[in-house]
Amino acid sequence: MSDQSIEHYIAGRVEQSIRASALASDVYAFSLWLHHEDDDPRRPVLWLGSNTETRVESVVDAASSPEEARWNFAFWQQDTLMEIGGDNDPDGAGVVEAWFKHDVGLWFTDEDEAADFDRATELGQEMHEALFRGAADAVALVHGSDSSVGPKGKPLPIIVHELEYFDEIAIANERVNPSGLLPSGFFAWCRGEA
Repeated sequence: MSDQSIEHYIAGRVEQSIRASALASDVYAFSLWLHHEDDDPRRPVLWLGSNTETRVESVVDAASSPEEARWNFAFWQQDTLMEIGGDNDPDGAGVVEAWFKHDVGLWFTDEDEAADFDRATELGQEMHEALFRGAADAVALVHGSDSSVGPKGKPLPIIVHELEYFDEIAIANERVNPSGLLPSGFFAWCRGEA
């Protein structure tokens, strides 16, 4: 990317989407989920969504705990406020691919993968980790610009995550969300303590 870092690109898209969305009055958090189309790290998708207190109340009996109902992405309402990358956003996919190739220096072709699968797998993991860091840093930028404001005029946490939650997810979110914005229950749940 020439004029803009990936963090600023993601932050700008997130800010624009939050401002443009008609959010329910009981939204308590946003989700920035990193996954890969067809499990291919060259086809990442960052998906922005939100969850509501109403949704938590409707799924709490199906969850193993109230914390799981609140924080496990599988129980969230799965609304799509924005996507970066993938088939639904070819422009964003191009930005991310160019960033991988030119700014980060990580990429592999199908031919590379066929010739050395283990090396392609290593590169794919490095690509995933680099984009996760970029997404996390974007969340910090959004909070720094006061753009994570919910419908009640208060800042809301933006949880950057993968499909599974674990200690590194807790650490990243503790780093990029302002202190006190995510309750201790979120961190305990990520670490398997709740």
